[in-house]
Amino acid sequence: MSDLDQACNDFQEHWKYGSEQIAEQTKELTDSVSKTKENYEEVEQALEEAFKVAAGKAG
Repeated sequence: MSDLDQACNDFQEHWKYGSEQIAEQTKELTDSVSKTKENYEEVEQALEEAFKVAAGKAG
């Protein structure tokens, strides 16, 4: 195998590995953002309910 062929094969292997790592990290980031969104929605709902209770007691 020529040096150029070997270099191309090495590059392809590194490129594939790098692409797989990017895909994995992107999925983890997407999952984290989704979980953060869910947490904010839960807090928002709890605050809304707390304000309703507080408004009812003030009235």
